[in-house]
Amino acid sequence: MKLRDAEVTDRQFFFDLRNDPDVVKFSYSRKGVTWAEHCQWYRDTWDRLLVAEEGKQRIGTVRLTPIDYSCCEIHFALVAADRGRGWGVKLLEEGRKVAKELGYSVVIAHVDSPNTASIRAFLREGYRVASPGTLMLEREI
Repeated sequence: MKLRDAEVTDRQFFFDLRNDPDVVKFSYSRKGVTWAEHCQWYRDTWDRLLVAEEGKQRIGTVRLTPIDYSCCEIHFALVAADRGRGWGVKLLEEGRKVAKELGYSVVIAHVDSPNTASIRAFLREGYRVASPGTLMLEREI
């Protein structure tokens, strides 16, 4: 599995994954986005957008949202067919490496407590719980 920078041609992939019912269920807003909203976000975001590929197949996305000069927030999503196969830990590991290359020293994440699959992936990748409820996880890098 490798991460690469997203391109304009990946916009639809991000949109489809963002609106996947299981992704929406654990998103902050608990609702999908329209194509117009997505296109504006994709054009204007400061996030580092990455696509995870296994061979030639896109299996997920990683986003690094700048918080300040030393900290970013990581988000990840996997296509339905590749969930439950251990890819989440690998996405987080590779995302952390990119964050470190960009000069960040801390990576955080917010995960709702019912999202046990994501929590397990973060914990396996070395994050620690920094707050209860909607969990905020972090890792020094």
